[in-house]
Amino acid sequence: MALELKISACFKEKCTKLEVSDITGAYNGSTNPTGWGGSNLHLANVDTATLTITSPSGIAVNYDVTAAVQGAAIVNGSFIIDTIDDITFNDGIYSIKYFVEDVSVPLEHEVTVKMFSTCKADCCVEKMKTKFKEEMCGCDWLTYWDYYKQAEALLYAAKSAFACGKEAQATDLLNQVNKICSIQKCCC
Repeated sequence: MALELKISACFKEKCTKLEVSDITGAYNGSTNPTGWGGSNLHLANVDTATLTITSPSGIAVNYDVTAAVQGAAIVNGSFIIDTIDDITFNDGIYSIKYFVEDVSVPLEHEVTVKMFSTCKADCCVEKMKTKFKEEMCGCDWLTYWDYYKQAEALLYAAKSAFACGKEAQATDLLNQVNKICSIQKCCC
């Protein structure tokens, strides 16, 4: 079987960094025939490796990760490809494309994953929850509570919609959360 790339990505340090890992694993004829090495492409033989991060606004940024892939050691089935910290991560759907090439064969492999960032919306809803304690003694506490509960429910619905593959609905729900955050001045 041929190499079949697999990646995972997660935000770190309060969403200021995006860590992308190769989770393809090492070749094993019986348990991982699509992994690195064996009869497949070896890490050291990779001629080109790139990550392309496309933001919710559609702007794509390319990262040359060739050296990181060539020098990687697979530990527990994975290795960190790169930690991206030179762009601002806004809420929305990100596309992450991982491409590797061996020009001597020639072989190209790629995989694309999408992830849904709700870091700022999560922060806003948490701020609203904290601020509610201050609003409890005021006259408008019930209105504020309604805004908080609505934002919390919409955020949950947005995450669920994305998990079910409903990207347009997830984006729409996230935009509604952001409107509430703007009205309540709880933006992060």
